[in-house]
Amino acid sequence: MAKEQAFFKNGLMAEGIAIDRDEFDESGYYQGTVHVWLYRKTESTTEVLLQKRAATKPVRPGEFDISAAGHIDEGESPIETAVRETCEMLGLVVAPDELELAFVIRKTDLKKSIATVYLYEVDDSFTATITDGEVESILWTPIDEFKAMTVDPARHLLAEHGNGYYAVLIERLERV
Repeated sequence: MAKEQAFFKNGLMAEGIAIDRDEFDESGYYQGTVHVWLYRKTESTTEVLLQKRAATKPVRPGEFDISAAGHIDEGESPIETAVRETCEMLGLVVAPDELELAFVIRKTDLKKSIATVYLYEVDDSFTATITDGEVESILWTPIDEFKAMTVDPARHLLAEHGNGYYAVLIERLERV
């Protein structure tokens, strides 16, 4: 049974569509997704929060990936999804106006998707609460180390996102 998610075709959201995972690639649609990257500033650098995906996940098990991410459910906006996924994956309750829109990108690396990417700054008092079974652990990574990881993602068990994704993300993070 296909889950009701937000899908896009020709740049427009297509409502009321459910597509089976096995048929998705041939459908011509793009999944609506959200990525939330948490960061914190220290005295000497900016650090990025990577989540290590649970070994039980069917996609990218055991890889380091986006702080919090997920599919946009049918009838949900990207910002609503960002708030929901950040709470579900990390136990962090954020207000929509606290999320900073970083960029929107069309991705074709794994499944075709339109990813809306947000940044969210936390301070040293933040502690993740991992309860959903999707995240095994988290890792705070200095921006320079993260940048080096993106040169050869597979070597560092970093999920690949293609299309110059990491270059755009790092540029945005270096400006915060």
